[in-house]
Amino acid sequence: AKGGHIKQSIVAHTGHSTTSSWSSGFNLFGAQGTYQDNIVEQNVAFENMDNQKHTDGSGFIVDDVGTGTTFVNNLGFRNGGSCIRLTNSTGTHIINNSCYGNGLDPAATGPSTPDEIFFSSSVTTQGAVVRNNIAVATGQGGDTQAIFGGSGATISNNVTNNTDTIDFWVDPAGTNPDFHLRSSATNIIGKGSTT
Repeated sequence: AKGGHIKQSIVAHTGHSTTSSWSSGFNLFGAQGTYQDNIVEQNVAFENMDNQKHTDGSGFIVDDVGTGTTFVNNLGFRNGGSCIRLTNSTGTHIINNSCYGNGLDPAATGPSTPDEIFFSSSVTTQGAVVRNNIAVATGQGGDTQAIFGGSGATISNNVTNNTDTIDFWVDPAGTNPDFHLRSSATNIIGKGSTT
């Protein structure tokens, strides 16, 4: 497919079946074109998992031979897999997203440490741009790094945290999570690069 545009949608609680759940929240499978052709923007993905194979369950994924997608202004939290995952795909732009507390599947096998933004191999870093994102790895499940395997991608102006120390969101871990920025978050407010 080419020319996909997914905007202002919520995907939650997918993948709980043990026989047919091989799934993630937003999955662009083999999306063709450039990063300008396929846009995923202003969406929320939470509490998705893969209770069948334990190899997916991400909030957002570009899967298998995709050649261009942009994720912009999305929020992913409490997913079994990664917040954003790239698998055997190139040319992905990840801009202005917020990721928190993903990688919650303790049985995850592909990979066993899903992390927040995950590059499955060096192929996935080709043409990849990661800019202006907030990613906080909580260390729960196998989640240990905010960005994993991004060597080779253009990575700049991100706020990452691998220790679950949060002082900029109002209450991301609460029963009703609040991802508004605190007024005291001066290290983040107005600091996004316009490049």
